[in-house]
Amino acid sequence: MADKYDFPKTRAQLNQLVADLSQLQTNIQQTHWYMRGENFFRLHPLMDDYNDQLADQLDNVAERLIAINGSPFATTHEFIDNTGLPDEKVTWDQLTMRDFMQRLVDQFKYLRDQYQRESKSLTKKRTFQLKICSTALRKILIRISG
Repeated sequence: MADKYDFPKTRAQLNQLVADLSQLQTNIQQTHWYMRGENFFRLHPLMDDYNDQLADQLDNVAERLIAINGSPFATTHEFIDNTGLPDEKVTWDQLTMRDFMQRLVDQFKYLRDQYQRESKSLTKKRTFQLKICSTALRKILIRISG
């Protein structure tokens, strides 16, 4: 018997967000650990804030996925295999602070675009999460430009 609540496209979109949110958290943590120099004291605490916001979004997306009989990706391998974001090994001295921050700006833009792709099934909560992502992106741009 077919499940009347079968939403394969929505489940795929939500799992894409699970993978992307998880990878972005890892990339933010990498930036957080490797920060040095200019604007350190202004930017370092923001990384904790962004990770907290992403953790809340990830939990909401995963719970929404479960509510429509989906199974959220839950392993590092699944995240890496399914994300559209880079999983790059770098050292703390390989990139400048500006380079690290530009990577995050680009990744937040990607995440914003992923949320917009899901726009047909957006709820008020998802719209709010999109605004959080856009706000984080604006804050990073303001902070790195001076």
